[in-house]
Amino acid sequence: MVKISSVGKDMSNNKSVIELAKDDEGLVAKVPREHFKSMFYLFSGKPDSRVKLFNEPVEIKLRNIIDLNRDVTRKLATHHIDMSVTKATVSYSVNEFAEFGTWVEFEQHEWDIPESIDEIVVEWEFYVDIPTFNEPQRHKLMVRISSEVKPSKFMQLLTSGSSDKFEEMDSLASPIMCRVDFVNTLISKELINVVTDWQKKLSEPEILNTFLSSMRIKRHEIAVAIHHITPFMFALFWVSLVLWVDSNIYNNSIPILAVSIWIFFGIYSLSPIRKISHFLASAVYSSLEKCKVNHVVFLLTSGDEKNMCDQKNHNKKSFSKFISRTIFAAILNVSCGILASYLFVNS
Repeated sequence: MVKISSVGKDMSNNKSVIELAKDDEGLVAKVPREHFKSMFYLFSGKPDSRVKLFNEPVEIKLRNIIDLNRDVTRKLATHHIDMSVTKATVSYSVNEFAEFGTWVEFEQHEWDIPESIDEIVVEWEFYVDIPTFNEPQRHKLMVRISSEVKPSKFMQLLTSGSSDKFEEMDSLASPIMCRVDFVNTLISKELINVVTDWQKKLSEPEILNTFLSSMRIKRHEIAVAIHHITPFMFALFWVSLVLWVDSNIYNNSIPILAVSIWIFFGIYSLSPIRKISHFLASAVYSSLEKCKVNHVVFLLTSGDEKNMCDQKNHNKKSFSKFISRTIFAAILNVSCGILASYLFVNS
């Protein structure tokens, strides 16, 4: 069995070396550290990796994917590439997927189909001639673009039992993920920068307007405010009403029996008022929650365009419900406030 006996420096060329030896048989070979690293990657299949995640909402058209391949190809042309293969995988919403072994097949594919796209993965696998290595070194760039994260993917990771898989959870939750497996660090940084520049040029989807998007983010705070403000405004109205009755009907000498009755009905009324406030808060929250927000909107197939139109119509209906329910809650609370102010001033 060959084992690593020591790690040190070759004084003749001042390079780090790794000595390989067999048990009781002495030194077998000296291998430069970088060459040993290359062989290890060859057999283990796990080179160094660099990952960058993009969380901004974007709109993806066929032209954008073609532009990405063009930018990556141009960057690779500045290096000594021995061999290069580009392939793409497209996942559809009907639990089907298509694999394209070459880039030409992807470009010439007929996209006028009824299925909508859930995910696109483009991979560039290439071998780079590096002066410190005798053989070209394998590199790989992968860009994954996903419209939404399906719970089944997370369940697969949780049930896989592999600790390495848990590192992929952040990547799955990101709409765009770029990963480079590399030997040459410079190439990895350059490719990450290429994808970053490409992502910055993408358009934002028009499914949600800015106001609705901000309201959806704050839906919990809005619901909590409605839930607490409504009982509070009713309590103000009830107290002001008691003061007005005491001043205008009983001439500031309201009997204890009347006070007890007012307190009883006030406390009793809080229960249905709280239910009303909870119903209004839930209705507002639900209308915002039902707004569809995909960080990536594909516009490659006919199904994608239909899906985008359906989402726009759905969001318009949800927005209308949000506005109507919010206006009703506002009218109810403002009315209580106005009545409470009037009664208090005239008490």
